[in-house]
Amino acid sequence: NKMIDNLLTRYHSASDSFNLFIEQNSYKDTIKTVLNEISYMFENKNQKITLKYLAQTEEFEYDKTEIKRVLLNLLQNASEYTQKNGEIKLIVEEDNSNIITIVQDNGYGIEKKDLEHIFDKNITLAKKYRKVGAGLGLYICKTLISMHNGNISAKSEPTKGSTFTFILPKQH
Repeated sequence: NKMIDNLLTRYHSASDSFNLFIEQNSYKDTIKTVLNEISYMFENKNQKITLKYLAQTEEFEYDKTEIKRVLLNLLQNASEYTQKNGEIKLIVEEDNSNIITIVQDNGYGIEKKDLEHIFDKNITLAKKYRKVGAGLGLYICKTLISMHNGNISAKSEPTKGSTFTFILPKQH
């Protein structure tokens, strides 16, 4: 289902008719919805998911459907590439004009040579870990974050986990 959703989103976002629906939304509510939708993934692998909402801002302007898609992709990847009994953290911070979201895991990690291309279209490390993937999830995340005038980055080391950070402006 995730791959099909990513394929459809990829082709939809590439069309000229794709527009974001930016409105005031509760980020806390969006995060809670996402965590409820995928809690079974963490439970199946006995993974600990921790939410630290450190930002004072709870509501700001963004496309709820598309940012939910970004969060789902990042958290599903974190679970998929983290061993049983692993730990995943979702941290929300802010500065004067941005909301900063961090998804951190203690999973397999990514080699430096692979990290350079992780947001490119059709790049996947799935085969390396005997998983299935089309290489569109992180590309779509980058596209959607860019459409929000934000940015996304990744840091990782093999065997030490990965950290994905995306920054969204509070106002458009």
